[in-house]
Amino acid sequence: MTSILNARTIPIEIAKYQKVSCLAPELSRTLRLGEGAEPMANDVKAAALDLRGELPPRLRKLLDYWQLRRGARRAPTKIEMDPADFSWALAFTLLVEVERGEVGEGKIEEDRAETFRYAIVGEGVRYVHGHSLKGLAPTDLRPRAFGELIQQHYRACSESWQPLAHSLFVSSHSQLGRYLRLILPLSDASGERISHLLVVENHEHESRCRIAGCLPRVAANWHDGDAAH
Repeated sequence: MTSILNARTIPIEIAKYQKVSCLAPELSRTLRLGEGAEPMANDVKAAALDLRGELPPRLRKLLDYWQLRRGARRAPTKIEMDPADFSWALAFTLLVEVERGEVGEGKIEEDRAETFRYAIVGEGVRYVHGHSLKGLAPTDLRPRAFGELIQQHYRACSESWQPLAHSLFVSSHSQLGRYLRLILPLSDASGERISHLLVVENHEHESRCRIAGCLPRVAANWHDGDAAH
């Protein structure tokens, strides 16, 4: 998949999870809301992964769970995805709220049809990015090209109602970062629109994250606001 900034796709052979390394700490701390000067990104790329092919065990297991929960429907609801059933993935899981902007009498403004905001962020993700992403939008992330690429992927998942997996690559300040990520759509109670995205990251060298105390834990506020969705 090509980013909206015309970044070249990376060869699929380097997208295999065995070759994926954890984001370098120096780079990871640029992938957040920036202050002051804009971090320079030499390259931001993504390669779409075939869901029928080889995925890391965590991503494959969660995809299978999502498929079991949805049954014959297009997507399961958030409340049907019990975090206790995938506690092994929570450290590197993000729950993204899909917001729809309405104007006037229920009319949806075209460029505000869907916006995205991080509602729950796993401890491992916080460690890798060096900052809590909770409450931020993908477009708040820096480098700007990285945030816009994430926004594009979220929109594609929300509009298609289809799971998406990518290998992402970011080069900044001579540092390299590459990881795999799965995006799963979740519907509202009516089953008529996507209300959340469940995002899971896969980093090969997660031992540093675990040494830092980023152990999987069940998010206590997972079902907050379910009545509204």
